[in-house]
Amino acid sequence: MSPLVGQWRLVHTEGPANFEHVTMEFSADGRLQYSIELPDRIQVMSLTYSVSGDVIVSNQPSTPGEERTRFKIGADGRLELDHGGSRLWFERVK
Repeated sequence: MSPLVGQWRLVHTEGPANFEHVTMEFSADGRLQYSIELPDRIQVMSLTYSVSGDVIVSNQPSTPGEERTRFKIGADGRLELDHGGSRLWFERVK
């Protein structure tokens, strides 16, 4: 099973972010739910994903287009994503 499976919460970004409360939930069957809590609602994106080496390959079926994001899980257990040179860190939600 992929080490990504489970729920992750955004804890830090390298640059400015226009959102604070972000979670990602990776399922073992290749589904990815990406949620952003906005002041007036929660925006949920339902994606599919696969892993190729150290890259997450995601796609949003409603607007097809492959996205590739490098990832690693650090010694501290945090998930680090590098999306186009901008890094984000997530911690696993228990």
